[in-house]
Amino acid sequence: VVNFKKIKDTLEQMKKWYGNLGYIDWNYLPEQNFDPKAKTMDLSFTFQPGKQFTVHRIYFTGNTKTRDKVMRREFALEEGKVFSTAALDLSVLRLNQLGFFDKIEEKDYEVKPDEKTGQVDVTVKVKEKSMQSIGLTGGVSGISGSFIGVNYTTNNLRGRGESLEFALTVGTRTTDFVVSFSEPYLLDTRWSMGLSIFNQRYRFDTYSAYGFASFIGGQPYELFTRHTTGATINISRPLGFSFWRMGTSYSYQNISIT
Repeated sequence: VVNFKKIKDTLEQMKKWYGNLGYIDWNYLPEQNFDPKAKTMDLSFTFQPGKQFTVHRIYFTGNTKTRDKVMRREFALEEGKVFSTAALDLSVLRLNQLGFFDKIEEKDYEVKPDEKTGQVDVTVKVKEKSMQSIGLTGGVSGISGSFIGVNYTTNNLRGRGESLEFALTVGTRTTDFVVSFSEPYLLDTRWSMGLSIFNQRYRFDTYSAYGFASFIGGQPYELFTRHTTGATINISRPLGFSFWRMGTSYSYQNISIT
């Protein structure tokens, strides 16, 4: 049975296939022959792929802090290579996943083909978000006692795409200090590296109300204190332009009990 919706959907899919090969002007000429007596229809298409386009230039606008190469290295689309609509969609998705910008919509990027040269220019407009945050924490807990803390995080250090995190918590029973750094493209390669250094102190007491004193026995009795110092390093690499990664990590800890 003739289903024109299926025919239209198939042609749209074929347009994407040709667009992935650089034929962004692909078109078709349909021809339909009906036989009313037999109630049949002959349907034929003449495909007109047109010229295969290559990428001439890729431009980024709106990135006043983020460096150009931080965005360019996320692009599966490359200058001098055959244009691909699938590669462009993947590139925009990878930019959105960085978290540096407001969501990039279809209206925010433009493809300008040049029929004479068979090349296209791609322009991507972004709007940067806040790249750092500072927070204060504090409270009382039956487990940790009374505590106060400060933390600082940036996911795009100096516009290089690196992340840095610092956190310090100090309390009657616990002290926690952590510094973490992540480099997504180590030495401009596709290897990423993360490093974390930490120092923790935790005092184990008998039961006390909010870290101060027991309602029954008065002052809490200190059992022992555990100190943990260490570091963790990890490296990984994506498999092609997929979202799969392979990597390894190593952690060292020095734990003492007093």
